[in-house]
Amino acid sequence: MPEGLGSDGVHQGMSVRSRIPLFEMTCRLLYQERPNFLVSFVKFCQLARDCDAKSESLFTRHSREHFFYKRAVDCLPPFVSVDVTPVSHSAIKARVQLMVRSGRSHMEVESLRLYLRCQLWDSALELAKQFADQNVTHYEMFYAVLSAFLKAGVFKQYQGQVISLMPQNFRLQDFLSILDGYMPATCEGILAQDDDSVTVGDLLPFLTKLTSN
Repeated sequence: MPEGLGSDGVHQGMSVRSRIPLFEMTCRLLYQERPNFLVSFVKFCQLARDCDAKSESLFTRHSREHFFYKRAVDCLPPFVSVDVTPVSHSAIKARVQLMVRSGRSHMEVESLRLYLRCQLWDSALELAKQFADQNVTHYEMFYAVLSAFLKAGVFKQYQGQVISLMPQNFRLQDFLSILDGYMPATCEGILAQDDDSVTVGDLLPFLTKLTSN
């Protein structure tokens, strides 16, 4: 553990009343000013904590395996803005990495939805590829990606990458349920109205892969 910093991330030389949560303060400062360094800082604290915990029982070590990642996620300010700048993009990516490493249930899908909400399409695809292993998370992430890309009008641009992510348990009825949520009620609405709209022809490679599942 860094000198003067206890295993709980609080400075050791302070009284209980005056102790400052240095770990949380540092995380917030890095998140706002130097987000590119945030994940490395948390990783260092976690590694230092793991080294100090070698004498603990296996159960205790396992229960605190993601200790500092969880604390880092909990101390970050609520995410409210979807206006992406170079600095905020780095902050979003740092938040996502911490969420994924926190070990909490369903964090992978929640992290992906954050990328999709911010329209960070390439980052979303990169994250989804990391979990494309035919499990439940793979299915949920693909469903979220396909829904968002169709609704945002970027499906044609990323069609090949989206198709490559399709899990084996994704079925035609799943695709139809997505279309039902965003397609206009009339048949004419399925046809392209502008350059970003999806045509039936655009969907043929996707449908070919889908029907082969």
